[in-house]
Amino acid sequence: MEKIWIDANVILRYLLKDNEEFYAKAYEIMKKADSGELKLLVSPLTIAEVVWTLESFYKISKDQISDTLITFICSEAVEAEERDTLILSLNSYKENNVDFIDAYIAAHAINSGNKKVFTFDKNHFSRLNVELF
Repeated sequence: MEKIWIDANVILRYLLKDNEEFYAKAYEIMKKADSGELKLLVSPLTIAEVVWTLESFYKISKDQISDTLITFICSEAVEAEERDTLILSLNSYKENNVDFIDAYIAAHAINSGNKKVFTFDKNHFSRLNVELF
């Protein structure tokens, strides 16, 4: 099976259906991945860009962003780097009402076994089950 890296703009066009031409192309790639012809590779940075764009530009709720992206990265068609960290991040982002990057840093710390985080943003990190250093 061929593996290809997928960029944030492809995910966004697929989810938003806001550009007919690009949506059609994104849909074809997703269809091939769903049928097992392709495996879509996704990095945490790509997910971060999708979260930021959906939240800041499109004003989509954290609940909807989190639920949609967890479903996407858990799909058989997708191979997400750090899948467990991304799932924890997206859940924390939604449940604790924090920035996605803060949730990701905390999830990464938790999954690495070193929960100590040095930050000046104690407001967000105090909600994320890490030790503030």
